[in-house]
Formats: sequence, C-alpha cells, structure tokens
Amino acid sequence: MAFLILWTCVFGQSIEWRLKRSLPEDLGEALNNGVMLCQLVNHLRPRTITIIHTPSPAVPQLSLAKCRRNVESFLEACRKLGVPQLDLCLPSDILLGRVCRLHRTVQEVLKRAEQDSGCLAHHFAGFATFYVCVMSLLYLVYCNVPVF
Repeated sequence: MAFLILWTCVFGQSIEWRLKRSLPEDLGEALNNGVMLCQLVNHLRPRTITIIHTPSPAVPQLSLAKCRRNVESFLEACRKLGVPQLDLCLPSDILLGRVCRLHRTVQEVLKRAEQDSGCLAHHFAGFATFYVCVMSLLYLVYCNVPVF
C-alpha cells in the first residue's frame, strides 16, 4: 500500500511539473474528467487537442458526456503521438479514476514527447550549421569582390 501511495505521488508530481499546477490529493478524481490529461498533451505538443471541455464557475462539474469526450480526445491524441495500442488504457480506467492503468499511458506520452523534442533539437542543430556555412560563404564572397 505504501508503494502505491509513493508511486501515485511521483506520478502526480510529473504531471504537476509539466503543467506548472498543483493537483489535489485524490489524483484519480483530478484526472477522471480528462481536462488535465488533454492540457498535458497540448503542453507537450500544442494544438493537438482543439476542443477541451472545462468546468466553469457557474457549472463546476462536467457532465459525463463531456468528460467522456475529453477522455476520448486524450486517447486519440495518444494514438496520433504514436503510443502503441497495448500501452493505452481504456476510457473507463480514466473515468473511474484507475490511476495505475493510466500511468502507463502517460509514461508513453511523455516518452514520445521527449523523443520528438530530441529530434527537433537535432534538426535545429543541422539548420544552424547550414546557416553558419551559408553566411560564412556570403561574407567571404563579399570581402573578395572587387569594387568597380
């Protein structure tokens, strides 16, 4: 039981760190409407999920249909990010607050996001090298062109 509490705490902290927002004690309750999960995906890859149903001050509790749409949007975004079907949890796991099954899915999303950012850094380094070479060549040409 102590391991489960510690594991849930670490899992929650990784989400808190990414979203820069604190989560309540009951992690399953905080994630079961799908809002934070959708925000996590959009934080990792902006505009992946275009519509996120969020509670308002007037209606602080989302309907089950809106929660389900958020959860399905999250799982669809996970598929688009390349998370294998075997690593995806079921919508009912999220809606019922089964954090243990959700953890694997979130781990895979975070792993894919880290791989994508590493790939992006590699492309940027290649572009930077190309840019420096072209600018150096232009400078050499400019310095060696005789004035008429």
